[in-house]
Amino acid sequence: MTFLLLGLLAHVIADFMLQPSDMVERKERRRISGYLRHGMVVLACAAVAFHPYGLATAVFLAAAVAAAHTIIDWCKNAADRGASPGRALGLFVADQCAHVAVLLAVLELTPARMMRPSEKVVWFYKGLLLPKTVAALGAAGQAVAISLDRVLIVVIAYVVAVFPGAVFVRRVLDAFSIGVEPHLATSAGRYIGMVERALMLTLVLVDALPSIAFVLTAKSLARFQELNDMRFAEYYLVGTLTSACIALAVGIVTKALIPAL
Repeated sequence: MTFLLLGLLAHVIADFMLQPSDMVERKERRRISGYLRHGMVVLACAAVAFHPYGLATAVFLAAAVAAAHTIIDWCKNAADRGASPGRALGLFVADQCAHVAVLLAVLELTPARMMRPSEKVVWFYKGLLLPKTVAALGAAGQAVAISLDRVLIVVIAYVVAVFPGAVFVRRVLDAFSIGVEPHLATSAGRYIGMVERALMLTLVLVDALPSIAFVLTAKSLARFQELNDMRFAEYYLVGTLTSACIALAVGIVTKALIPAL
């Protein structure tokens, strides 16, 4: 499970956090440079994520993932050209599912001997860190039932809710052909949405669901005057409800997975 979680974290970081708009535009224009640059980012992120299994294994698996990732992106962009916003939303979801399927395939096809942590890497970290501190942290983690997989699933949950969540909300708004005047849809709204999803995810994880109502109320009060504009009201409601659904869904799934890890 650790391998899959590391791969998912690397994928989300490479595909959303480290893929600027100019790189996306180059890929959409079918520029080879855009695909090569993004492929190298995927390769680097995957290699870093898989490095506990040894340098040779990390590079081999990262290269396989990066190659498959680039092919999927090429096919997705080819199908996306001239597509309606609704079809583009479906292609976005299918694209992400395909990337996850690649990680599952790599996990299934990789020999078990390559999936064991490298003794050299373990020795390096034991020598780099203070042994007594590591032992104390390990004992504390066992006392509160914290494992590496649980930490990874929570980190992935926040990254997914914040970054891919922002892209998904934008795709949904485009699918419904909902737009507003530029002065109303400021870039600050995107960052507010990110903070909003992170906060709501936290409330779900700590079993404070009723508090989500206060978050949505505070946001609504801040935009109360603009809600008189029907166009903006539609934009606000669809965007906010989609954002809330993402945070709730990610939180519920995360809470369901944690006990099994």
